Amino acid sequence: MPLPLLYLSAYFHRHREQYYDLLMAVSQHGAWEEWVQFFLRGVAEQANEAGGKVRALQDLQRVWRQRLSQARTSVLLLRLADELFVSPILTITQAQHVLDVTYPSAQRNVEKLVNAGILEQLGDSSYNKTFIAREILNIIEEDDVG
Repeated sequence: MPLPLLYLSAYFHRHREQYYDLLMAVSQHGAWEEWVQFFLRGVAEQANEAGGKVRALQDLQRVWRQRLSQARTSVLLLRLADELFVSPILTITQAQHVLDVTYPSAQRNVEKLVNAGILEQLGDSSYNKTFIAREILNIIEEDDVG
């Protein structure tokens, strides 16, 4: 995924009082050891959380592939579903480029993903529609996965 899953800033935010206290201790007393230990705990905690998110995304991808395969869908539809793990928000034009197909073909594939409950349309626009794979974003945005 092109999105980073290791957010140290989230750890620092959750422990902001300790974060500021340790920074002050480094500044005033050179207390580097305590700061490094705090930092490394943050890396470990965020790495564990990221691992949980990766497993959840892999599980979701497996579920989607199984659901789509049971419906005897095309390879194009599977490719478009997989692409959502790279870019969980897309338009029909983007789907057209990903699949290298005509606009109507891309539109049919997007509609199949909507009907399968994988995509949903954002807003009510009838022109330049935008679709979202909400399940992917929910996993990415969720705290303490795994």
